[in-house]
Amino acid sequence: MSNDTVSHQISELSSDVKDQVLNYIKTSQFYAIQLDKTSNIAGAAQLLVYVRFVHEESLLEEFLFCQPLPIHTTKEQMFAMLGNFIHEGSLNWDRCIGICSDGARSMMGKHSGFVTEVKIFLSDAKSYLVNHLHDCPWLALLAYLVDVFDHLNSLNASMQVKDTNIPLLTDKVTAFIQKWDIWASRLANGNYEMFPTFSDFLQNCSGTVEYNDLKAAIVEHVTGLKKQFSEYFQEDCSSLAWVRDLFITSVGSTNLSGEVEEQLIQLNCDSRLKQRFGTCSLSNFWLSIAQEFPELYTAAMQVEDDLRLCPSNFEPRIDLLSSTKQAQISH
Repeated sequence: MSNDTVSHQISELSSDVKDQVLNYIKTSQFYAIQLDKTSNIAGAAQLLVYVRFVHEESLLEEFLFCQPLPIHTTKEQMFAMLGNFIHEGSLNWDRCIGICSDGARSMMGKHSGFVTEVKIFLSDAKSYLVNHLHDCPWLALLAYLVDVFDHLNSLNASMQVKDTNIPLLTDKVTAFIQKWDIWASRLANGNYEMFPTFSDFLQNCSGTVEYNDLKAAIVEHVTGLKKQFSEYFQEDCSSLAWVRDLFITSVGSTNLSGEVEEQLIQLNCDSRLKQRFGTCSLSNFWLSIAQEFPELYTAAMQVEDDLRLCPSNFEPRIDLLSSTKQAQISH
């Protein structure tokens, strides 16, 4: 087959999967959207969007669309593109319970080209700033920052998993914030084992740079990071504890409405559901009781925050596509 034929068939398969995803979103009671700015192999900016929705008592995450972005794209332009897709796909905005991104400034295109500028700077041997590459205290602090970003990346990766939820993500952030307190205390006592790159650098440069020369700056930085995280993640999700620990949490502490609270009591006393709760994911459990406890299910699912052919869980309907084609008679 020619390249054009293959390309056309791929487009048809992708279009079919897209139609399936849109149809299932339309039948879902809720859906949430995650969007980010990325680049293709040519360096062109792209808006990448995923969607999370309910399908057959399961919470699915699917690729929604990817569109090229103009230079110097603004936040408003990105959401206009998203709005156009929602409108063209005949999706209901009222059912969208969340839209999120990574929150980085690069997402809004304010620092495009920054990495390129840094590379140019590092390759410019005539710049006096290159002297930093021979400055051991400066390199030691750089090694420390490498470890800091490694910890941040680990937290980020742990939160980008399937079937997650707000209580679980809150726990991870809370634990991460508490680690900074422990690390600050250890650093003040001369223990920096939690920063292995920094530790190795000091060991290899023994006599050239000493930890005590850097301790005050690093302890201050760690304390500042802890404060920034605490201020940024201020939302208290303790009121949602019943969603995850509904067989442990005291019903009287949930602050639910009367009818919803009564359904929670009924669910708490159901040994059948208690057994099921321990054998499936949190999202799947709540989806499985949607019809039996509709108000309680709605209250629980409202806390969910959230390239087509390759990552999709849906397969193209080959038989349906084939039935619409007319066979060609060979010559």
